[in-house]
Amino acid sequence: MKFCEACSSETEMSVFECSKCGGSSFVHKREDVKGSSRPASAPKPVTTSKTQTTSQPAPVTVNTPSQKIQVDRINELIIEQRKTTHAVRAIAIYLLYQFITMVATGFILGIESANPDYSGDGYIIAAGLALIGGTVTSLFAALSELSKSE
Repeated sequence: MKFCEACSSETEMSVFECSKCGGSSFVHKREDVKGSSRPASAPKPVTTSKTQTTSQPAPVTVNTPSQKIQVDRINELIIEQRKTTHAVRAIAIYLLYQFITMVATGFILGIESANPDYSGDGYIIAAGLALIGGTVTSLFAALSELSKSE
């Protein structure tokens, strides 16, 4: 554990920014915090944590080159995770659209087979057009989602 120099709050070692005050300077002993009136044995105050809902990683102030390398790696991982998320969505969208296309095509062919008196090819042509249109639509929807991953 480490302690924020600005507000004396206890923070995990892997965190580079204080969740209470946003400070980026830490010490390893509570006694080393400037102006700390609370003894180390005193219970820490109960606080509620703030949650961040942003699309970009929160800016982090770093003090050493090794922290900068760690922050850069974390930011790269966040970017790669977003790319992977969009790629998985693209696959899911393609499969969902294909499923809907197959159901619609099967429904049209089912209507055609349930009506044996009708000898035209209208239902077969409609099923073929639905299959081609659905496949093209699913391909474009998947590619659109996949382009977001770049």
